[in-house]
Amino acid sequence: MGFIDFAARFPAYTGAFRPQEGTGNVAVLSHSGSGCVALGNAARFKLSYLLSSGNSAVLDMSHYLDHLSQDESTDVACLLLETIRDPNAFRLAAQLMYAAGKRIVALKTGRSAKGMVATAAHTGAVAGSYETSRYFLEDCGVIVTRDVDELLETTTLLSGLRRVASGAAGIVSISGGQVGMVCDIAADVGLQMPDLQPKVAAQVESRMPKFAYASNPLDVRTLSEPDYAAIVTAMAADPALALVGVVQDSSVTLTDSQAGTYAGIARAVVTAARESGKPFVFINALAAPLHPAILEPLEAAQVPMLRGLRSSIAAVANVLNAKPPSATRSPAQSLSRDALWASRLARKEPLTEREGKLFLAACGLPVPLEYHAVTAEEAAQAAQKIGGAVVLKVDSPDIQHKTEVGGIRLNVSGAVPAAEAFNSIRQDTARLAPSARFHGVLVQQMVEPGVELLAGLTWQEPYGYALTVGWGGIYVELLKDCETVLLPTDETSLRDALDKTRVSRLLDGYRGSDPLDKEEVIKTLLRLSEVVTTYSDLIEVLEVNPLRVRANGSVILDALLVTRATDRGTKHGHS
Repeated sequence: MGFIDFAARFPAYTGAFRPQEGTGNVAVLSHSGSGCVALGNAARFKLSYLLSSGNSAVLDMSHYLDHLSQDESTDVACLLLETIRDPNAFRLAAQLMYAAGKRIVALKTGRSAKGMVATAAHTGAVAGSYETSRYFLEDCGVIVTRDVDELLETTTLLSGLRRVASGAAGIVSISGGQVGMVCDIAADVGLQMPDLQPKVAAQVESRMPKFAYASNPLDVRTLSEPDYAAIVTAMAADPALALVGVVQDSSVTLTDSQAGTYAGIARAVVTAARESGKPFVFINALAAPLHPAILEPLEAAQVPMLRGLRSSIAAVANVLNAKPPSATRSPAQSLSRDALWASRLARKEPLTEREGKLFLAACGLPVPLEYHAVTAEEAAQAAQKIGGAVVLKVDSPDIQHKTEVGGIRLNVSGAVPAAEAFNSIRQDTARLAPSARFHGVLVQQMVEPGVELLAGLTWQEPYGYALTVGWGGIYVELLKDCETVLLPTDETSLRDALDKTRVSRLLDGYRGSDPLDKEEVIKTLLRLSEVVTTYSDLIEVLEVNPLRVRANGSVILDALLVTRATDRGTKHGHS
C-alpha cells in the first residue's frame, strides 16, 4: 500500500491512517497490509514512517532498515514479518541499526508452520521454520514477540524509554492478587524479579504499614501518595533493578472517585521517577485506555504507559532480556571430503541405517559395534562375536519407526536367543508391515544406560542448516524439549541451546545422579555440523536419534540421512 514519511510530510500511501501532530520515533514496517493498518492506527506511539511493503517485489525489510539506521527521527523499528528473503542483508541491516543505538521489535507470522524437511525425520516435528526464523532474528538482536498485543506493548515501551539497561525489574501493586498474577506471568515470559537487598528492603518497610513486608513484586499496602512515592523511590535504589514497573487498575471505565484516588498513585510514580532517575513504567492491568485523570500526570512526565497485564509484563521482559546482535561466526572446520562416500550420497537409493552409521564413523563420530545378518544363523554368529548383551533391529528401507512394527529386540544374550529374536522380528514385521522389504537385521552391541538426546540437522530455506538438540528417544515429538541454532555455530551457542532444555538437567546430574559427559555432546554436535558443511550439496537431513550420553562419552545408536537425491516416494528406516 506504499508508505508515509511523517518528517517530510510525504504520503505515498493508499490506506487510511490516523493523522498525528509532528513526527514520532517509531517506524512501522509490515509485509501485511491489514497489519500495517492495525499498527498504524493503534495510536500508542507516534510514527516516523508507516510502510506496507506487500510482497516486496523490489525493496524489502533489509533495505528499509538500512535507511532507518541513518534516519535521525527513528529510534525503534516495529516489524510485522511474513518471510525473510535475504538473511545476510537483513543481518547486516540489523547490525547497523544496533550500532546506531536503535532497536528492532518484530512479530513473525507462521508460528504453527512446520519446516520444509523430510517427514521421516523427527526433527521436522519439533524444529519447524518458525523456530528457525525466531533464532535467526534473535541472533540478529531483534526482539521477537508472540502476538500483536505484545508487539504493541513492547514497541510502546521502547518508544518511551529510548534506552534501558538489561537486567531485572521491580514490580509494585496495591493488590496481593495482582502480585500473584504478576509472578505467574513473569515465570512464563522469563522476567527476573530478584529479592530486594536487605538495606533496600528495610527502607521500603519503614514507610509501609507495620503488618506489611518488603518483597519483589511488592504489595505496597498503602494509598498515601507521599508514602507510595517514598516506597517506590527506595525500591528503585536497589542496584539489581534496571527498571521499576507499577501495576494499577487504571481503565477509562473507572468511576471518577476511583480515578481520583488512583491519580495519586500516578503522581507518586512521577515523583519517584524524577527523584530516582531510573526508568519507570506504568501498567494498566486491563488492555484498555487509561482514565484521563491517571493518564495526564504520566503523559506530562513521559512515563511509558502499557496496557494488559500479560502483554505488558512480557514487554518488560522482552526489553530487559534483549541481547545485542551476535558476532559473525566462522563455519566449522570442514572434514576432508571422501570421494567414495560423496558418490554414495549422490545416488537416489536411500541410505540404510547401517550405511548411515558407517558414514558417520568414517567422519570420526562414535557408533557401536554391529554386524549385518540376513539369516538367523548369521545373527547367532554376530551375537557371539560381539559378546554380552546385544540389540537386534530390522533392516528395511521401507520401515520408518522400527518400534511400531516389532522391529527391535533389546538385551539379547547368546547365540540361540539371537537366532530366536531374528525369527521373531521377521515374523512381526511381516505381519505389521507386510509391504516392507526385509533385508535382515542389524546385531548391535548393547550400550550401557544413559540419557538419550536428539541431534538433528535440516536444511531450512533461506537460512541454511539448522541444528536441533534436545530430548531424544521415542518421545521426541511428545516432549518437544528441543532448542534450535543455525549454522555456522560454536561451542558457546551450542552449550547455551542445550542448557535451555529440560534434559540438560539430567546431564548435569539430577537428584543425586552422576553428571554425564556434556562436553562430549558439544564435540559431537560440532562434528555433525562439520559433516553437513562438508557434504552440503548432498545432504538435506542428518538426524541422530538417539545419541546416548554416558559418564565417559556418547555414542550414536541410530542415524537417518536424507540426501538431496533421495527418491521422496521411498520411506527411510528409523527406530
